[in-house]
Amino acid sequence: MRLAVRLLISPITSLRNCFLVMSCVLLIVLSGCAMSLKEASTKMYAIDADCDAKLKAGVYKNFYEKTQCLNDGLTKFFIDINYPYMDLVVLQNAYRLALAERRDRGEITKTEAELMMADLGQRIAAEEHKRATNSAYARAAQAQGTGALLQGVGTLMQSIQPPIQRSPITCTQTGNVTRCF
Repeated sequence: MRLAVRLLISPITSLRNCFLVMSCVLLIVLSGCAMSLKEASTKMYAIDADCDAKLKAGVYKNFYEKTQCLNDGLTKFFIDINYPYMDLVVLQNAYRLALAERRDRGEITKTEAELMMADLGQRIAAEEHKRATNSAYARAAQAQGTGALLQGVGTLMQSIQPPIQRSPITCTQTGNVTRCF
């Protein structure tokens, strides 16, 4: 779960290649998406590259605007792959914007912002893990409950059916012929 959060942290970190590739794997597993790892990483790199190019071209005048672009692109990506914890995406987007704003004011460096995002990423990874574990336990409990319910229904059905009166079978043999009635 921790790896999925790395993508949310920021594709512009110095470790982005490692985080991005590992994040893609987990995101695909979590979302049940049929997208390949290569497709996912290509799309995420494209989002980052597009926003970065716009910053360098002067379309965006600061990191805050660039981060808004990145957040919008990542949000759309996560929606498209049916990522199950969109509230965590929203949380990281807000935190990423707050850090970009502080960076624009010169209050923190790029490295400090990356460390703060990594810290949040650790916390969100723990939350993802907790949710996934709870979900697995809930599914198991539901399956167990369904099994018990079906067993109870089977017992009930047997108890309400009238007993079957079976007539004794009598067989007689005459030569090579056997008759049963």
